[in-house]
Amino acid sequence: MWTLPSGGIEPGEVPTTAAARELAEESGCIVDPAELHLISTVAVVQDGQQASQSWNFTAIVTDPHLEPADPDGTVVDAHWFSREQATELLAQHSYDPIREPALRFLGDGTATHWTFDLVGTGEDGRPRFTWARPTSSRLDG
Repeated sequence: MWTLPSGGIEPGEVPTTAAARELAEESGCIVDPAELHLISTVAVVQDGQQASQSWNFTAIVTDPHLEPADPDGTVVDAHWFSREQATELLAQHSYDPIREPALRFLGDGTATHWTFDLVGTGEDGRPRFTWARPTSSRLDG
């Protein structure tokens, strides 16, 4: 399965620094954190409590070379995709909080805030969510 680079924020990091670090580790793509542009935030809520928060960024890349360092041992390959290929592959992703914001951005380019309510587990063992498609096209950072 193809997915987007992701990971946790280490102590003392801010979201842009963590995103640039994870991108470098998982793809080998080097981006200055100051060059990242916020495209979505995602909150996952369970039983009225926030379970996770994520920030999704985009950037212009001048060096297309990819070579993952992969300190976690989970990355098999890193690859650039056209917008059409990325849309097709992300549409198959089973985790709504990754799939939906990315597809929205690839589809119409709007930056949004999402809240996904974790409502249970499906018969396949995957988490099930409810959410409303956001209408905002601006983020306050």
